[in-house]
Amino acid sequence: MQLGSLSRSSFLTGSRQYNTSTKNETIQNKGFFYQACLKERVHEPEYGVFWLEIAEADSLLHHDHQKWAVRNAPEMSE
Repeated sequence: MQLGSLSRSSFLTGSRQYNTSTKNETIQNKGFFYQACLKERVHEPEYGVFWLEIAEADSLLHHDHQKWAVRNAPEMSE
């Protein structure tokens, strides 16, 4: 399903975070972060898409590598 067409997109960074599972196993969470500019909206999504201020997004994210990417994305996109 296509939400819209992009006028521009770029890869910002990748990150990894290691956690220990309840079974005492190491789990590697990988994150890949992109910046995209929506050129036009094709239709409303069937799921929730919403925009947040960086501080609010930071408080809602669970993994530290996701929080790091959101905090640093403005600097990486310059």
